[in-house]
Amino acid sequence: MTDVLFSAISDITGGLVNDLTTAMIAMVAIGFIVMGIDYLKELLDSHISNRRCEQSISDARKYKAVVDNDYVDPVLRDVYRARYKTAIRRASQ
Repeated sequence: MTDVLFSAISDITGGLVNDLTTAMIAMVAIGFIVMGIDYLKELLDSHISNRRCEQSISDARKYKAVVDNDYVDPVLRDVYRARYKTAIRRASQ
């Protein structure tokens, strides 16, 4: 039974996997490749999150400058106050 299974695997892989040792080494190698890809994905997600946070903080500072200005129309000040709160909320996530 196992001979049939290994001959099928050998045919599928083009003769690369001929025995159990080769199959185990291939599984370990695939596991390391998957771990490396996952690590790269985490690094990229972290970098994107940091950039998004920095952009939100920069936007919040701009909105806060408008809110603190006494010469700005009160309606516009309320709009920028809402944008400021949204930017702070986005930065804290």
